Amino acid sequence: MNLNHRNVGSASSMDLLLRWLLMCFAAVAVLAVACESRAEEANTNATSSHPLLGNARIVGPKDARRNDPFAVLHDKPMSENEALIPQLIASANVLPPQYLYELSRRLWPADKAAAMEWLAGGMARARYDALRCTDKSARQGVYYLPMIAEEVIKGTEQDRKAYGEAGKRALARSDLFVDAVSPMWICMHGMSAINSAIQGRKLAESDWLVPAAEWAALRENVRKDLARFFDEQGKPQDDPIPPSKTPYPRISLPGRLVGGYAWLDGERLVAATTETGPAGKQATRLAVWKLDGSKEEIGVPNGIWCAGNGVIAWQTESEKLVSKAERLTFNVGLPGAWTSQSMELRRPFLNAGMAQGFSQSWSLPANPVRQSPFDCHWETNESLSGPKFATQWFPLLPGHGVIQFEPPVNASLAREAAWVRKDGETVRLPVDERALTLESFRYFSWKKAYFVAPLWSRFRQESGPPACVPAAWIYPVEGRVEEVCVPFDTANQSNAVLFSPSRAGWLRMASARITAHGQKPGGLYLVKPNGQTEKLAETQMDSWNVSPDGCRVAFRHRKSDTGPYELDILDLCRTK
Repeated sequence: MNLNHRNVGSASSMDLLLRWLLMCFAAVAVLAVACESRAEEANTNATSSHPLLGNARIVGPKDARRNDPFAVLHDKPMSENEALIPQLIASANVLPPQYLYELSRRLWPADKAAAMEWLAGGMARARYDALRCTDKSARQGVYYLPMIAEEVIKGTEQDRKAYGEAGKRALARSDLFVDAVSPMWICMHGMSAINSAIQGRKLAESDWLVPAAEWAALRENVRKDLARFFDEQGKPQDDPIPPSKTPYPRISLPGRLVGGYAWLDGERLVAATTETGPAGKQATRLAVWKLDGSKEEIGVPNGIWCAGNGVIAWQTESEKLVSKAERLTFNVGLPGAWTSQSMELRRPFLNAGMAQGFSQSWSLPANPVRQSPFDCHWETNESLSGPKFATQWFPLLPGHGVIQFEPPVNASLAREAAWVRKDGETVRLPVDERALTLESFRYFSWKKAYFVAPLWSRFRQESGPPACVPAAWIYPVEGRVEEVCVPFDTANQSNAVLFSPSRAGWLRMASARITAHGQKPGGLYLVKPNGQTEKLAETQMDSWNVSPDGCRVAFRHRKSDTGPYELDILDLCRTK
């Protein structure tokens, strides 16, 4: 697990931090009692006689801030720093890490170098405590601690070199790690603590912590990890992958994208945009966009829509029925040649719009019918749907079978992914099922095959990214599955990465890059057949869709956190 520094901040950040520190009191009463008991056990030695901590007991969410010793300290005015700072320094080795962040905050106005050094020390101790928890879900709590010293965090961004030097001084301290304070301050906020409290189970502190024999190795790992982190502070964090020098044609579609977008074929893209009319009213319109930037209006969709393999299906009407179902009416075909189709469905239902809208979540269907995101046709199969229609599956193109997930899921992650061929044989997919979402499956006509790739953020390992990512091709005509490994640059870590083939090479979409200087823009990358990687676009990527002929990629993005989203098309089979 990478527990490096993250920048977190908001107007009510201290309240948010306290809500996390006291989150066990926001649940049921029995959980509050259990958490209070564990907190008292964990901090008895540290709080019994210390002037900063006192012996206050947290009694409930309404009185938490007034009674929590850390909140009381944090609320003291900065005018009291002359008295508080010496006390904090003298007691640094018997206080939980959040007090080191508080010390850093109070030192900042007068001694920025010392403030950054104590901040680094708090980071190291917090990560060491978090790694000693057996419950990994508790570790996320370290990301809230920077909220305590927001001004210091902002200051490190202005002088990265000084921050790196301060961090190295902190790592060189002989008392960097101390075991006088129990790590229960963070362990008790994990899911294991919550479940134990609800179930009325009382566990010994040893049950919450990894064996003491492993602590020395954890300290060394934290020291090495932070040494690399602080060493990087004085270095530029530019993308190591060079921008492409190939002049690929690129167009930007006007209008604000409000929904998904899907390729009708290799040269036409269907998208819904919001446009402002003469009277100032906004309307959502569906249109077919061509590669020259021109468009052909389709209409105003009254609900879901789908496009693929030369077919468009868009909802025109919805009628509620006595049976609690709905009669949905669609126009199906192409502009100027629509046919009407009606279906009776109960909500929720799995439709192609979820895949084409880049949904990473799954609804538990109430019907045995599913819509194919590849050509918009519907199929009904009660056997595949199983009891209460709870098993997830969706049809491929006609005659190509279906994709099925077992056991049934009611959360965001699919399990046991398999291709059910048209002859009924089930073929397991050689891809990490935990990382599959609806957007993991794409059909490419130039290969006459379906490409299946995981969402990278779902399976990042503590050891770092792999050199290549397991993916697969499904060849329905040949009835076989081929395993492939998509190349990945281990030096370019990202939060979320998607992969796709193209005629120009392997494409990779990264929403953002994670660097020692915080989050940087990601973009669109291309790994050419010769193994060379280049960056096609540097931007904050939101979603993408590669054309079925493998030549063009449409991507939704924005250039800044507050900027508008844009939809661009890049043609990889031509040059200007």
